[in-house]
Amino acid sequence: MAGAAAQTIAAPAPLETLAEVLAELPERLIDLVRRGAQRWPNQIAMSESSGISVTYDAFAAAVEDAAKALAALGVRAGDRVMIVNENCIAAGLVFFAASALDAWPMLVNARLSAREIDTIAGHAEPRRIFFTIAISAEALGMRAR
Repeated sequence: MAGAAAQTIAAPAPLETLAEVLAELPERLIDLVRRGAQRWPNQIAMSESSGISVTYDAFAAAVEDAAKALAALGVRAGDRVMIVNENCIAAGLVFFAASALDAWPMLVNARLSAREIDTIAGHAEPRRIFFTIAISAEALGMRAR
């Protein structure tokens, strides 16, 4: 094109090798929370549409407390823990607390039908089912059944 300025496009940064990417991944999901608490203790880790938020440090402490509570309820490594939820801090707490115990957290949308939730629970046979009722009328309705 006449009169058009030539553009120089910078070469992209070299991609990390798969080994480099894998080396940075945590061994367990709970390690993401612990790493966040070490690196950014006073930064917001999670927030809800209600305006509630929690820092990485406070979230990590709450997850450790929740893991103790799950263990007291009999949850152990290899168990499945079903979390019927809307997106909220409580769902994250139970998710990471289950991970801390080497249990398998299962996030299930509270807006599924009762039949769908029952089918999932019947197939997965979770040790415990949790409902995030404070933020979700749907979860409250499911729990009430």
